Order: sequence, then structure tokens, then C-alpha cells
Amino acid sequence: MDNMDPSDATKLNTNNAEIFNTTMQKTATWMSKGGIDEEWDAYCKQLDSIGLQESTKIWQKWYDTYTK
Repeated sequence: MDNMDPSDATKLNTNNAEIFNTTMQKTATWMSKGGIDEEWDAYCKQLDSIGLQESTKIWQKWYDTYTK
């Protein structure tokens, strides 16, 4: 978004890179070796620890601003 606060944009870039890498790695592991049921809760906690909730809040803030 053109009017996004630069600090929000930086945070999203950082968080999204880690989220993407984690998601791709886990998806590949689960597809080749299984284990999703046993690892799901830990995976969700890991995503939260690398900024998923924070990114969601930033996107929601900018979505709300855009749709006003």
C-alpha cells in the first residue's frame, strides 16, 4: 500500500519472510514424512513467535484504513 507506515512495511517484510520460509519448510516435511497432526500445535506457536499475529494486526489496521 502506498500510504503504509514505513515501520509497518519493514515489520511485514521481516515477518513475512520468516513466515514464508517456515511454512514452506514445514509443508515440504509434512508432504514427504507426515507428522502434521503431531506437530500442528507447535507449528502454530512457532508462527506466532515469528510474528504471524503481529503481521495480521498490521494488515487488519491497513485494511480497515483502506476500506473507510
